[in-house]
Amino acid sequence: MFGKISKISIANFLSAEARLVQKFPFKFGSSSSSDWVLGATSTPWSKSSVSFYKEGPKVVLKVESAVQANGEGSAPLMLNGEFLDNPIELEKNKTYFLKIDDQFFAFSLTEDLENWKNSIYYDSWDIFNVPSNEAIATSRIYEVAETILNTGNKFEDCAVRPSGFDIPATWVTLLPDVVGFPEYQVIPEVEKHEEITSTELPNETLFVPGQLSAQSGEFQCPICWLHFDGKDVYNIATHEELRGDDLLGPAEMRRFIPSRFDESGNPLDDYGVESPDTACPHCRHRLPIGFGEFKQNIFSIIGAPSSGKSYYLAILIHQLKRTLFDKFSLYFGDQDPEYNIELNAVTNKLFTASTPERGRIEKTQLKGGVYRNVIRQGKEVDLPKPYIFTSSNTNVENSESCLVFYDNAGEHFLPTNSTSEDYHILHIAKASALFFLYDPIASIDIRRELLGAVESDQLNLDNYASDNQDIILAQMNVKIKRALNMSFGSKLDVPLSIIIGKSDIWKSLLPLETELEDPLKSGLVDLNAIDSNSKIIRSFLARYSPSMVASAEKISSNVKFFSISAFGHKPESFSRVDPNTKTEITDIAPDPLKIDPQMIEIPTIWALSQLAPHLIPSTEPENA
Repeated sequence: MFGKISKISIANFLSAEARLVQKFPFKFGSSSSSDWVLGATSTPWSKSSVSFYKEGPKVVLKVESAVQANGEGSAPLMLNGEFLDNPIELEKNKTYFLKIDDQFFAFSLTEDLENWKNSIYYDSWDIFNVPSNEAIATSRIYEVAETILNTGNKFEDCAVRPSGFDIPATWVTLLPDVVGFPEYQVIPEVEKHEEITSTELPNETLFVPGQLSAQSGEFQCPICWLHFDGKDVYNIATHEELRGDDLLGPAEMRRFIPSRFDESGNPLDDYGVESPDTACPHCRHRLPIGFGEFKQNIFSIIGAPSSGKSYYLAILIHQLKRTLFDKFSLYFGDQDPEYNIELNAVTNKLFTASTPERGRIEKTQLKGGVYRNVIRQGKEVDLPKPYIFTSSNTNVENSESCLVFYDNAGEHFLPTNSTSEDYHILHIAKASALFFLYDPIASIDIRRELLGAVESDQLNLDNYASDNQDIILAQMNVKIKRALNMSFGSKLDVPLSIIIGKSDIWKSLLPLETELEDPLKSGLVDLNAIDSNSKIIRSFLARYSPSMVASAEKISSNVKFFSISAFGHKPESFSRVDPNTKTEITDIAPDPLKIDPQMIEIPTIWALSQLAPHLIPSTEPENA
């Protein structure tokens, strides 16, 4: 019995348009008599329709009309991967997947439309090679044929399934109206719909892959950002004779699912050697020590090219170790030092150098360095390396929280470098907190006011690109909403920090007698001081770049504005030879002996107070 539930949530799987069905019967299809008219499609014979009926306490889906493919080879009506002929009684809170002509719909007997529709991975399809029982990739429906061709698979060997749905996959040869065929493919003769019975389907048209889901699971890999459950985690063989992995190549140790353990429960490889290191079952890269023991908080740093993100991150980590201990008695350090080799090397170089030139940090490149080549769902991609730290109360056991920082090249956030996939900035959609580093010197209006009024070598550099920081922030909004299948008008609730750097240069532009308050007091974060400072900085930024403020507040409902100085002094210029052009250029860097950061750690500590209040307690804001 369904009780009082008599509403159906339904969504177009390709367009994400969603409706709540509240009256019965409810008909949808291409005919003008439908309650939901599907409209013109790419298929000239699209005239199929179905209806929802109430029969006492039951809700039933019935076929009204199903037009045959007229030799096209497709199936006009399919439900959960099987041909739809007879009425189907719907089960409460079960999500169904319907193909009607060349369109796809998900629906469920639930009245919670908002939560239900946000749980769906719209137009995301898992592609499988049936004979090898392997997952190939995930793509949009109209990119399936191209993806199969580019990965070297035979079209007739492949099946697809909507991501996140536990239903049989469907041969792509049954979907020519939406998938099409590769140019080299000779279209096979396909039996007509009425000549195939449902009892024949498991052997001839459908495949149930025993394959990992990349979109759901208890854990998320910090390298490829795909999901998996603990039971699917690989171990990494230790014995030298087991060198060579079928995915990562001959130089890497073999990955395996353990079947033997010693008396202490340690997994053993095929030579009986303890193999405690674990790996992601998708990309096969080693997972950090302690992975899965506590929640990962992803902290994504965004900014324009040359905004100083690399300096900011290096000095931030150095300062967090000091401030978190001094103010909150917290430990902050590497969770897995191997993951943080590059960042620690940069930090050590910066703070131990004797001159600005020797401490200079190289600009983040688009490939190599802080990027790692990863095979993600059958495709080679360059993804930013995660820097993984833990923070815990030194006096309390099992109080750890994990912080994962990502630093991208600023060019990756430019609309001109945008692609349909953008794997390298996917972390911003997965982030627990977002940090946008705004470069005030790139602002034409701010530079104009500072020139002649402030002495700084930074103002004399002529290599500043046009100010497109508001465009980058707007682009970030689009990427996040698309990746999370959110409506464009909705907002995140994650902490978003808009950080105006280089305050040692521009602070004279603040109103006279304006003082920013230290929000760290007696082991607490004073949220009233955070709010007061944020209003001052917001007002400053709105005066010079109102579009930045508007874009930020469109992304999240939890935005704060901060002023920082990573260096605490005006950096110095020097001449050096460009290794690419072999010409002498003027560069700029901080004096390692004068680095004295101002409030650089405050945005991170504020975000932590929102995400891990057991570590960073805070006062109640006055308007709470």
